[in-house]
Amino acid sequence: MQNISRGRFAVGSASVFAGIAMLGTRASAATFNYKAANDFATDAPVNVRGAQLWEAVAKETGGRLQVQLFGNGQLGGATQISTQLRSGAIQFMIGGDPEFATIVPAGQIVGIPFAFESEAQAYAALEGELGAYIQKQFAERGMHAFAYAWDNGYRQLTANTPVRSVDDVAGLKIRVAPSPIYIDLWRTLGASPTPINVNELYTALQTHIVEAQDNSVMNIEAHRFMEVQKTLNLTRHAWSSAYYAANADAWNALPPDIQAVVTRNMEKFGRLQRADSAREDENLIEKLKSQGMTVYKTDTSGFKTKLAPFYARAKQSFGAEGWAALAKYSAVARATA
Repeated sequence: MQNISRGRFAVGSASVFAGIAMLGTRASAATFNYKAANDFATDAPVNVRGAQLWEAVAKETGGRLQVQLFGNGQLGGATQISTQLRSGAIQFMIGGDPEFATIVPAGQIVGIPFAFESEAQAYAALEGELGAYIQKQFAERGMHAFAYAWDNGYRQLTANTPVRSVDDVAGLKIRVAPSPIYIDLWRTLGASPTPINVNELYTALQTHIVEAQDNSVMNIEAHRFMEVQKTLNLTRHAWSSAYYAANADAWNALPPDIQAVVTRNMEKFGRLQRADSAREDENLIEKLKSQGMTVYKTDTSGFKTKLAPFYARAKQSFGAEGWAALAKYSAVARATA
C-alpha cells in the first residue's frame, strides 16, 4: 500500500490551492463564482482533494463554475461557516457531523458512539437508507447534502493523563465538538465536557481551559495537538463523517449539466479522500508516538456499559424514523430498537 506523507499532502495542497487562486483571476469569465469553506487544516486530505475537486469542476465546465476554496478556518470556525452557508454568503461547506449539529440535528446520528464497527459499515449506511434520511433533513433546512460522504475518521481521545478505562474519564475536563450528542456522551461517562470549535482548541489546551479532547488522528496531527497533549488513548469511540453541503438556492441556480459535473467529481475525489484517510490512519499513530505522545489502548467495555441511558435518550431524540434507519446498519441501534 502506497504511503502518503504529510509532506506530500502539503506540497499537493500548495500547488492545487495556487491553481485555484489562478482560476480566481479569470473570475469575470465565469457564469458562477462560488466559495467553499471549512476549518480543516490546509494539508488535510479533505482540503487537498477538495482543491482538486474544484479545479476539475472549473475545467470540466469550461470555467462556467469556479469555486474558491477557503480551508483552515479562514472564514471562521465551523459554527460561523455553517451560518454563512445557510445565509448564502458561501455556497459550499464541508464539515464533520458535529459542525452541522445546531442546524441539522439528524446529521449527528452517524456519531452515535460505537455505532459502526468499520468504515465500510459506515459508508454502507450513508450510501443507503440512513444517508437518504440525512439528506432529506438537510433539504428541509435549505441545504443540498451530497450523497457521497467523505471521511473524518474514528475519534480517539487525547489527554494529559492516561485513559486506560472508563474510570479514568471521571471528572476529566474535555473539549467536545459543539454537538449535543457529544456533550451528552461525555457527561454520561462522567467527564466535564466543554464545547469549543476546533480552530480555538489548541489555545484552550495550551492554557488548560480543558485537559483533553477527541478527534481523528489526522486532525490531532494536523492541528499539532501533540504539542499540548501527553497521551493518545485509542478508543475508536465514534466514527465521524465529513458532509459536503451546498446552499440550496445556490445549488438550484446551477444548470443541470453543471450539477452533474459537481456530483460526479464529488464522488470521484471523495473516494480518493477516503483512501487517503485510511492510509493516514495507518501511519499517524506511530508518527504521534515519535513526536512525544504516549499511546494507550483503552479498554472501552466499561464505556459501552455506562452508555445505556445515553442510547435511550438518543433514540428518543432522533425519533423512530432516524433510529430505524440507523438500526439497519448498526448493532448498537438494533439493541435499543
